[in-house]
Amino acid sequence: MKKRIILAVSVLVLLALAGGGVYYYWFLPIKIRVKGETYGTLMRCMNEFHTLMRQEKYDEAMTLLKEYRSFLAEIKSPARTQACLYSFTWEHELWYVQKKYEKVKENFPEMERQLGLLRKFDLDTMDLFYAEWMVVKEKARYHYKIGKYHEALGIMDDFLAKNGGEGKWEKSAPELMKFAYRAKADYLMEIGDKEKSEQYIGKAITLCGNNKEFLYGMLLKLARLYCREKDAEKVLKYAKTAHERHESQACYCFLALGCHLKGDNGKAKEYYSLARSCKKPPFVAADVLARLKEMLSE
Repeated sequence: MKKRIILAVSVLVLLALAGGGVYYYWFLPIKIRVKGETYGTLMRCMNEFHTLMRQEKYDEAMTLLKEYRSFLAEIKSPARTQACLYSFTWEHELWYVQKKYEKVKENFPEMERQLGLLRKFDLDTMDLFYAEWMVVKEKARYHYKIGKYHEALGIMDDFLAKNGGEGKWEKSAPELMKFAYRAKADYLMEIGDKEKSEQYIGKAITLCGNNKEFLYGMLLKLARLYCREKDAEKVLKYAKTAHERHESQACYCFLALGCHLKGDNGKAKEYYSLARSCKKPPFVAADVLARLKEMLSE
């Protein structure tokens, strides 16, 4: 029984850690005003990069990223610097998958330098705010990934407070704030503040508009929150609501966990089998699936 509890907790924790990144290639909170060839190259490289990441071709992904930055080096404009900053979010995903967290930390001085270059251009307030946000969110994400959740929350709260507070940017930059609220929900969940975490998930949902993929991610986040509370009914409620919108490997895992928490191991195994065969994102890490299997076999 003790081993079974340990396995259950480890699966929930691993799903929580995976949850910070599984939606990465869907939701990219950055405003880059580029046109023509520059925009086409950005989108092509972004799509190719994430395809390589899903295929675990990390060396090829890094090669593509270097080629993209070489292309950017030939462009002299604020859009070039914005796009260069943006590319660090791709690189960081590469390092996080490989658990090379110090590689992320090493990038922050260069990101600050690029941000300094942007401040020299005649950008409007919103463009500069988005660029500053990108650096802040990456620093907060780094602390989240290494388990320093209070520090991650502090970095984001300080940035928003210095720039007029959440209410100001809810009105002028709702697209950005929904990502900020999603991140804060993660940090609060890890700290153990369920009420505030749920509150920020609700705020993010309010700002999601017609973005069905974002709403889907928030439903899974609610399922994850209640997994931690071991509330089987609510896990299943939100996982099933998400499943009505989209089939995914992560959703099947939450359905399996909800059934397991409810004591229906037969149904949990069915959902686990569906998770194993599902090829639709968001995905979970292979070690999460392995531990889920071990838990259900007890």
